[in-house]
Amino acid sequence: MHYLVDNRLIKSENAALSYQQTNSIILKYIEDLPANIDILDYGCGKCRYSRQLNKKSRKLVLFYSEIQLSRKQMICGCYVSVREYANSHLDNAITISVEEQDNNNLSFDFILCANVISAIPFENERKVVFDNINRHLKKTGYALITVQYYNSYFKSYSDKPGSIKYNDGWIIQRGKDFSFYGIISPSKLIDYCENSGLQIMNKKLIQGSVYLLVNKEEKY
Repeated sequence: MHYLVDNRLIKSENAALSYQQTNSIILKYIEDLPANIDILDYGCGKCRYSRQLNKKSRKLVLFYSEIQLSRKQMICGCYVSVREYANSHLDNAITISVEEQDNNNLSFDFILCANVISAIPFENERKVVFDNINRHLKKTGYALITVQYYNSYFKSYSDKPGSIKYNDGWIIQRGKDFSFYGIISPSKLIDYCENSGLQIMNKKLIQGSVYLLVNKEEKY
């Protein structure tokens, strides 16, 4: 997604990591998933976990902005678009853009939302993510939502040329490009979930990252 902040174009895809930078804890969550389920990779970026999710899926939806799905870039060692990569390498996958999201009523057994929220500078846009996760979860489904909230290099942002404090994080300039990284505490992430009708099944704090397993709040 692209966000305009004080005439600076923030591109969330600039924060996306490659398949070579996977998180072993997230990989273990994926490994423990049952087979043959419907999965949403929310904010799939550069398909960092899409290959592993595809192996567990009956249907896998890769979800991101149209520009990120269609532009050519390095995806898992190939210079292709996410859409092209999904068509040629992920046999259970389809792509759906943010711009198309209101035109489908798909629901999922599992949703992965890994380090997406911290790349969004605006509170209202973050809330949309949680509302969407709730809307697209099956009643028996659950989601893994994770962000990194602490790292020693976060402290250095205030001293870096081109870094600008904004909301709960920093706008970071590299050359002509801007990205955003928000420092979202575990309690704030929990508040986002609960305010959108998601309940916490399990919480883990490991090496400066928070991992929340959530499902739909039961209504009586």
